[in-house]
Amino acid sequence: MDAPVIVHSDTTKRPVLAWLAVDQSNGDIAIMYLDSRNDPDNLLSDCYVSYSSDGGSTWHDKRISDIRETSGKNLFTDIRRRYSGCAFHNGRIYPFMDRHAQCS
Repeated sequence: MDAPVIVHSDTTKRPVLAWLAVDQSNGDIAIMYLDSRNDPDNLLSDCYVSYSSDGGSTWHDKRISDIRETSGKNLFTDIRRRYSGCAFHNGRIYPFMDRHAQCS
């Protein structure tokens, strides 16, 4: 078994609620997740996608959300997060994140 590999570039915080997708046309891997690396209070999160085209040996990550959203204290009890996911086909990644932004 190979050693674990970190799939994101920031190692100061832990990403949560990850979704994995494999491109059936070529075997590339994408992982979408929430990450609070840009918030010192660890309450606001951005959505990121990490991508590997070499079987998971190397990864590239990119922020895909346009606004930072509140994560709350417990992401696992927020039912809205259960309607998020990621698909990958023919070299294109299709992330979907149900927004939880505050509206006025």
